[in-house]
Amino acid sequence: DAKLHNYIGSFYNDVVGDHRLATIHFFIAHKASPENAAILGNLGIAQVATGAYADAIESLSKAIKINAEYIPAYWNLAVALYNNGEYGRAVTLLDQVIRKFPAYAAENNLKAMRDDALEAAKS
Repeated sequence: DAKLHNYIGSFYNDVVGDHRLATIHFFIAHKASPENAAILGNLGIAQVATGAYADAIESLSKAIKINAEYIPAYWNLAVALYNNGEYGRAVTLLDQVIRKFPAYAAENNLKAMRDDALEAAKS
């Protein structure tokens, strides 16, 4: 059941801190509900936490493709891109998020994150 595995994955990810087990449960939830952007977003967050940045980029990109208004996926995708050394892509994505979701960007200080990514891209 997608809802149950998403809940269990969230428990392992957020409470226990076992991101590997969380990833397994989110993956099972995703297989049961492949068009659920929130589940893919949760999977991507857990993948970032385990250092599986390429997998996280894929999961979070799919979440955005499914639901272009699912804002947390953008921020987490930017984190995955940044941690994967893809600073230019992170800057481009953050520029898009800042334009498309200005209130969210201001609330989460995405301009500072964008500036950090831009500086990293230059070095």
